[in-house]
Amino acid sequence: MKIGNEQVEQLEEVLSELIWKTSSKSVFLVDINGELIAVAGYTGNINAVALASLSASHFAATVALARMLSEKQFTVLFHKGLSENIDINRVGNKLLLITIFGQKTVLGILREETEKTIQKINEIVSQIPGVEEKPIKKVNNTLRDEINNLLKDM
Repeated sequence: MKIGNEQVEQLEEVLSELIWKTSSKSVFLVDINGELIAVAGYTGNINAVALASLSASHFAATVALARMLSEKQFTVLFHKGLSENIDINRVGNKLLLITIFGQKTVLGILREETEKTIQKINEIVSQIPGVEEKPIKKVNNTLRDEINNLLKDM
């Protein structure tokens, strides 16, 4: 997905608003192939490229699990840790919104504001010439290579 600098700035503004309204730590917008599109908030020592790739592959695996259960798809993934949590939401057919947050974030507010953010992202993306809402059926080799590189060090 080709997004210009103006659209990236608009998307980063929307992501920053989500952080402010939810007290989240950071928010990432990635495409379904694992390419990082926009980031907002404190990323610290988070490897954004790895996060994007792993989140996209994890979401792809979840789509397969949903189909095994005769569901069309699961649109939200949530992981709770001791101090950090991750909320991954599908945005249309081509994007994922990844929010990292801690204990001070209220889940109900996060869910509500995430839905509003998804609508805003869809409005911005819909105005990009040449962007169509067709599902992407296969993961590209770049994502597969990135995942393999990450896993070989474990």
